[in-house]
Amino acid sequence: MWKQPDENGRYPMSNPEYQALRALFGAKNALEQTSKDIERRVRLIPGGWRDFRMLVAVLDRLLAAGLRTGPQKKLLAIRAELSRTICEVHMQGVTSPKDDDLLTVVPQGALERVINEAVSFRCFGCERCDYKRCELFKAVDVLYHYDFPKTKTCPFADMTDLSDVPDEWRN
Repeated sequence: MWKQPDENGRYPMSNPEYQALRALFGAKNALEQTSKDIERRVRLIPGGWRDFRMLVAVLDRLLAAGLRTGPQKKLLAIRAELSRTICEVHMQGVTSPKDDDLLTVVPQGALERVINEAVSFRCFGCERCDYKRCELFKAVDVLYHYDFPKTKTCPFADMTDLSDVPDEWRN
């Protein structure tokens, strides 16, 4: 599999191994970048925040140890590249045999433009309907990954578009 180690006890690194190290670095980077956003949620889980921090620490140790086994002459180039590596998650289309379960990934801007048109037409003159029966509210509520506040009357009443939605609804 490997050639003999060099005089420093380091082994050559294959491209698949290097790509795997990059993926581990990207995962560690993603965890670090999202830690502030997910901390409150993870703290709801007994031991969750400890486990989250442990994941980052273990990945950090694993990467450092993995790089110590790699070729010395490549180490500077590898570290320079990894310092500029980011991890991105891209959604792929999801389909299912049932129409109700069929999911479509759409751009956020396009979704908001369509919803803004419907809200401005239907909600601007609304007199605080019973939104639990409002088909538009139900559809909008399903489309977003965050929850709208549950109130006695419709939170969209008198809105012209979703830019009127308070920021705390989105957090």
